[in-house]
Amino acid sequence: MNYIIENDYLRVTITSLGAEVISVVNKETGKELWWNADPAYWAGYSPILFPACGGLWNGEYKYQGKTYKMVKHGFVRTMEFTPASEPEYGRISLSVQETEETREQYPFAFNLTITYTLEGKTLTCNASVANPSDTEVLHYQIGGHPAIMLPDFQKDADKKFIRAACAARPALLRKRCVVVCATTCHPERSEPKASGAEGFRARRMAGGGRKGARG
Repeated sequence: MNYIIENDYLRVTITSLGAEVISVVNKETGKELWWNADPAYWAGYSPILFPACGGLWNGEYKYQGKTYKMVKHGFVRTMEFTPASEPEYGRISLSVQETEETREQYPFAFNLTITYTLEGKTLTCNASVANPSDTEVLHYQIGGHPAIMLPDFQKDADKKFIRAACAARPALLRKRCVVVCATTCHPERSEPKASGAEGFRARRMAGGGRKGARG
């Protein structure tokens, strides 16, 4: 299912699958600003990465003596989100919780809420992770992987910028796209501390605390 939020400047479409932004249109010009998920180059739009950013070492990690396998970038990008509250003008919140299937990869209860807000010409994405457990520390990573179209792209004039921004995705240069990956995590932890999750090899990691803790 798709949801639309808009204001005087932008119209944004978010799909319930992964709470992913799939379109951002400039209402003044009618131009699409978001990458179109062309599978010949990259089939994503802007996946939410949780509970891991990037790939794990050998695709697995250990927690309390047990080995778990997890897909690259985590699994919520393939989960259906539902509205966390009634959509407002220029704002929507979507949430997802653990399932029996997610516990096979990730033995934690969680409640992830993604909120998109439009303010003028700015789209903000806020991620909130709540830990329902009263006793267990929630180990997680969270990040975003948005891709935008480059307006008025000129390969020669913008070569230096493009090389820096898209070094990992040279094929996308021909399609006027830049892929941006950002990982932001809340570093706070609270007691009681469970044994660490070994194998997470991204730049940052965070652990939410007891029930209601957010990161």
